[in-house]
Amino acid sequence: MKRNPVFPITVALLLLSLTLSPAFALEIPQHDNIVFSASTFRQDIPSAFGLYKNETVADYSSFQVKMPSGLEDKKADFKEGNLVYAPLDNLYVGVKKTSTHLEGTTRAWDSTSDEYGFQYKLKESEDQKSAMAFSYRQRTINLKPITIKATGFVDTVFTSKGKWDSVGFVMSRHLDLQKGIHYSLESAKIKYANLSSTTNKLGVGFDYVPNIKNPKLKLEANLIVFKNSIQSINQMLSGRLIYNVGKGINLSFDGAAFMKGMAVGGTRFSDNGMGSMIFDPAVLPDTIKKFQDKRFGYWGVSLTYGIRF
Repeated sequence: MKRNPVFPITVALLLLSLTLSPAFALEIPQHDNIVFSASTFRQDIPSAFGLYKNETVADYSSFQVKMPSGLEDKKADFKEGNLVYAPLDNLYVGVKKTSTHLEGTTRAWDSTSDEYGFQYKLKESEDQKSAMAFSYRQRTINLKPITIKATGFVDTVFTSKGKWDSVGFVMSRHLDLQKGIHYSLESAKIKYANLSSTTNKLGVGFDYVPNIKNPKLKLEANLIVFKNSIQSINQMLSGRLIYNVGKGINLSFDGAAFMKGMAVGGTRFSDNGMGSMIFDPAVLPDTIKKFQDKRFGYWGVSLTYGIRF
């Protein structure tokens, strides 16, 4: 039986990170307003440092999918809203709502989802250079009927709700006052009707603040390798440019690409992929058929506000 290489690789990365200890003292101020509030929702890989006690962060994101070749006149988009609150220094809880719209040549398909979860900081070094956290998320997915665009006729009705439960670990480290690195390991158990699967994800992320004295810009980049039990290994690249407007407000420009098609759960823009594995391809919008096995990406903007009471 083949051994899963994800866990040994992750342990090696964490040990390597612990050996990288640049000699500097971090002095991170606790602001009434959070400078980079968008970092709470670090795209795809969270930060293990979390929030200070009584910090609250809210954001709204709108994304447009870049259509594959041959479907340039079609559209697909999804929207997210998040609200996170930290009742303690080492714990934050959050809710997320998502809506997805897919439109093919003749059919349209919508879905919504509700997600609840928390992140608990297991340990933070005395010099504030590194931290490790555990997370849990539960997501419920409501797949709406597939409709004929021209008439609004309901073609296929989804009678079940999808669900996935996710547990994960993340380790974050400040390489210096401008650069940080994040390692994540996550496993999501997915269920929809008679379909059950597991998505395991291994990720590494990097962020960079060009000017620490006047922190107006921040860059984030991620590489995530994930494997679903009913799909082949896939990779996801994502990045974000965050602009600090001031007083806890951030404007972010986001982008990502799935290298081998849509996931069936456990990642962004994967809710409809779950349902597409069950039904006859003839009743699905042709956009979904393209997303299943071809490289595609999305881009969008996010507005985030954070405050410390």
